[in-house]
Amino acid sequence: EGRSLERACLRAERGGPSEWIQLLPRLTAHVDQNPRDAQAWALLARARAAQPNEKEALRAAAEATRLDPNVHLGHSLSVLVARSSFESGRLDAASRAAESALASQPGDLKALELLVRALAARGLLDKSEATLAVVAQSHGSARAAALAWRVADDKSR
Repeated sequence: EGRSLERACLRAERGGPSEWIQLLPRLTAHVDQNPRDAQAWALLARARAAQPNEKEALRAAAEATRLDPNVHLGHSLSVLVARSSFESGRLDAASRAAESALASQPGDLKALELLVRALAARGLLDKSEATLAVVAQSHGSARAAALAWRVADDKSR
């Protein structure tokens, strides 16, 4: 089942959300039989995100990272985890997830924005400013200025 499931996940990567949704029953069964398999939990999270079932995707991603903090979640799921972590005040987790998203898609604006905001909220202003400079360089000064205003707004709350 392991190799077959792995091939099915690769097909789902290429095929998109409908492929992930079709794979959901197999992934759920695999996780039920192998509850300590962090990668299987990460794949289940990706399938849940394709439904879209954000709450269940985040739950499965949390279990995957609990089992293995270095498990690969993929870009979209890492952005989702970063946003959710930021919104719930888990700023270290938000930073890690945003950095993970950027590792797979450098320059991604959503991940950069979340990273800037999380770093600033953690008081890591030098790192936040350096990341803001990357936003300005790759996405323009207007985008960076808008993000700087958003960070200031975050700080005033």
